[in-house]
Amino acid sequence: MIPYEINGLPAHVLVLHAVVVLVPLTSLLVVGTAFWSAARRRLGVAVPILALVTLGAVQLTINAGGWLIRRVPITPLVRAHAHLGDDMLPWAIALVVVAIAVWAQRFLPSHRTDAGNDHTDRAEDTARADPGRPTTGPGTVHTQTLTRATTAPTGRRSTLATGVAGVAMIAALAAGVGATVQCYRAGDAGARAVWTDNFSTQPLPRTPPPST
Repeated sequence: MIPYEINGLPAHVLVLHAVVVLVPLTSLLVVGTAFWSAARRRLGVAVPILALVTLGAVQLTINAGGWLIRRVPITPLVRAHAHLGDDMLPWAIALVVVAIAVWAQRFLPSHRTDAGNDHTDRAEDTARADPGRPTTGPGTVHTQTLTRATTAPTGRRSTLATGVAGVAMIAALAAGVGATVQCYRAGDAGARAVWTDNFSTQPLPRTPPPST
């Protein structure tokens, strides 16, 4: 087994600080990029990469905790902290999956239906510029058919992109809030396992140092 020690201290008590920072930060960025396309364009693939780093930090902290729990007295508080820490892993995986899904929206067709609107606007501009031109007839029917054929697929693509964006927002919110809450619960349980009955509620008397 890997000796999870750093400078004579259990690695678990050190690397968990990275998890405490990375999980809320990654959750915030995943939710932000899901709800704001400008943030998604600016950050790009950085958020999925950060989510992968967070997942690695969570797994490392769990492994280091498994090493440490074999070397400390087992109490109910320690056991509760260990269970909550293990439950952090699925939330970290969810952040990775959602972060990739949110980033992958850039490969979907555009939300806008500019192509179809351009054709429609062009036909309307032509009618206004030439009022005497017939609004019915073979040529006009052909133009209207072409306009409908061009507009309809674009509308379907827009509906798909909008639906995916909505699902991504809900998933990002669920994963972000869930991961942050679980991180807090595991950290709180760890603090209780370390400090419960291990400190005085009142200041302890101190012996003054001897005078020289």
